[in-house]
Amino acid sequence: MLFRSGHFDIHLQGGVAWAGGLGRITNQSGAERPVRMSVVLVREHGQWVIVQSHASLPVQDAEIFKLATG
Repeated sequence: MLFRSGHFDIHLQGGVAWAGGLGRITNQSGAERPVRMSVVLVREHGQWVIVQSHASLPVQDAEIFKLATG
């Protein structure tokens, strides 16, 4: 699996930083899907350390409602 980052918004406040944005993942057959990601970092001993991260695959509203109605 290959990940390519896209646009990310990064925020910094003292020793805490957080970012959120979009990227794309590609599987071995070449199929691509968008992915949303967020991450929270803290500065410890001069280095940024990830303390929380999340990634999800967006689902179109039409797909969600199709699943809900059968």
